[in-house]
Amino acid sequence: MSRLQTISDTLSDEVWRYAIIAGLASTPFTIILYWQSYPDFSNSFSPVFFAGLLVGFLANRRGIEAGQVGKRTGLVAALPVLWPFLDLLVFISGLSQPLGFGGFQIMAVIFISAASIGISVLVGMVGAILGDWLTGKIGDYRLLNGQLAT
Repeated sequence: MSRLQTISDTLSDEVWRYAIIAGLASTPFTIILYWQSYPDFSNSFSPVFFAGLLVGFLANRRGIEAGQVGKRTGLVAALPVLWPFLDLLVFISGLSQPLGFGGFQIMAVIFISAASIGISVLVGMVGAILGDWLTGKIGDYRLLNGQLAT
């Protein structure tokens, strides 16, 4: 199977389509919050959570498992983590220090970046599950009031 066919299959999958759109839509907000946190440069997960809520709502409406689309959304929304990761690697490579210190620092940066990506996946999944649950509750509430549940 060619790469183009694989990409086409991935984009035709409804779960990946929602995850890519919502994850990429949250990326500018994550970058803005990253810049605003100067000089601390902390990673904010609130855009990932709200993207998860959105895909949870869509998952409920389309009959998709919310946890799966939430995990994938968190993974796509974790792309801004690569920016400070690369900045730190360039910074560490420019330091004049023993090789062992640099290697330890690089391993620490890799570990923290992987943990940040894992947290992003978890936050996206929790947001999607909560969005799915809230959508179900709102639909039940509309049914109880005699309104048409959409």
